[in-house]
Amino acid sequence: MNEAASSREANATLTVDERTSSRRRRWFSPLLAVPTPVIFTVAAALATLVVWRQGRLTEVVDSVHDVHPGRVVAILLVYAASILLLGIRWHALVRMAGGTPRWTASVEVFLTLVIINYAAPIGLAVPTRAALTVRDLEMSPGQSGAVVGWEAALDVVALCVISAAWLVLGGSDLVQTMSFDSRILALLAVVVALGAIAIGAASRSTAIRSRITPFAGHMRSSPAEHPMVALLAVVLTAGFWGIQLAIMAALLQFF
Repeated sequence: MNEAASSREANATLTVDERTSSRRRRWFSPLLAVPTPVIFTVAAALATLVVWRQGRLTEVVDSVHDVHPGRVVAILLVYAASILLLGIRWHALVRMAGGTPRWTASVEVFLTLVIINYAAPIGLAVPTRAALTVRDLEMSPGQSGAVVGWEAALDVVALCVISAAWLVLGGSDLVQTMSFDSRILALLAVVVALGAIAIGAASRSTAIRSRITPFAGHMRSSPAEHPMVALLAVVLTAGFWGIQLAIMAALLQFF
């Protein structure tokens, strides 16, 4: 009798947990169903609206009209080469996490993931990245999470270094001369506050911590276990963002 009662209590607890989880999924599921192209389209439309409100849309159209097609083709080719460089970095991160696939397989998986990220809804892209890495590269979920984690961490560090270098080389003077709308500053404060609240809630969630723990351990240990591969990933990251800076400089020359 006690066992039957305990079983009923466990089932009731699971039912409550499932309902709670279902409500949480129901709250943000519409956001996860938004296709990535829609996000890019809305962002481009907002940027175009801002330029039009500033009265500079005609200048942009005239500048694009005067660009030599050969320069555009050259920039596109360089950008394609930088994506291949990211594929090689992905292979380095896979090796650092303990995987042993051929580099062509790693690059193929990475390029497939890039296409999925640009075409699929957010809720489909994220699990698909993990599934493809685990299935095609024969990695554990923890190793796959470590690869994705280090990919994001390297890019964030690179962007922080670039931003700091820009400020040191004269960007701080430009920022001081810029005038900011108080509404933009208020919106920025709200975004930062919401981000802090989300991070705090995630840190207290047992379910989220249980998902993070497996790949967090791999993230901490993999660079020490494969230091040369980790250094190669850093060098490739620097090379990729150096190419992006060169592309941005070439694009700015159009205007």
